[in-house]
Amino acid sequence: MNCINQGEFTDVSNSVDMAVARTDRILFWPVGLAVVWFSLFIWSDAFGLGSEYLSPPLIFLYWLISAGAGVLACIAWICQRAWRRLLSTVILPASVLLAGFNLPLVWRAEKYLVDFSAAHSIHHGVIDRRSKD
Repeated sequence: MNCINQGEFTDVSNSVDMAVARTDRILFWPVGLAVVWFSLFIWSDAFGLGSEYLSPPLIFLYWLISAGAGVLACIAWICQRAWRRLLSTVILPASVLLAGFNLPLVWRAEKYLVDFSAAHSIHHGVIDRRSKD
């Protein structure tokens, strides 16, 4: 341990006691993109969000393009040996693979949401008419 007199400064940059700063951290954007694309894919027709640019096949294509960017980022993280960033970025391509292999199930979930939203709006219409009577 170094004793420092008042007014005397020492260089501690080469000190053994200093902890090394970690540059590898968990990334949240791949998880956010996976959730946003899945939500848009499922709810695009359910709540009238569908348009020619937000139809379910195009949303899946956008999701697939994002997953491609995620794979490229994963390759970069492997080269840098940034394992936390790698694990947090792998979620995006994995979500596309999971949805792609279970596409009939995902399509049915979208149809269930469309039916649910239609039934929900009909139910509220009936309640509104009853409250006016």
